[in-house]
Amino acid sequence: RKYIEKLLSQSDIFILPTTSDTLPLAIIEAMFANKAIISTRIGGIPEIIQNGHTGLLTDPGNSKQLAEKILSLLGDSALRERIAANATSYAEKNLRSSTMVKRIEAIYHAFLKGVNG
Repeated sequence: RKYIEKLLSQSDIFILPTTSDTLPLAIIEAMFANKAIISTRIGGIPEIIQNGHTGLLTDPGNSKQLAEKILSLLGDSALRERIAANATSYAEKNLRSSTMVKRIEAIYHAFLKGVNG
């Protein structure tokens, strides 16, 4: 999809009620765009979205729970802003490509060190 940044800039909340993703790039984009995020406890999503801190999580397929989370963010701008700020901070610290490359290199070096004794 084109113009992702523009679309995200026009929203206050990013919602991805997926039932089958592992770690959606869309969530990472929303984190960098400073959006409050609601998604599901599936795949690797709970590794980057800590419920109540960097976003809100629902059980997959639970529309009632999803509606409650949406209403909580719509009704509480302070919560929405805090979660968005926490998500952006987490993304800046952990999800930048340079940080991820360094971590992968460290894993490879540790593996090679173990193999070569």
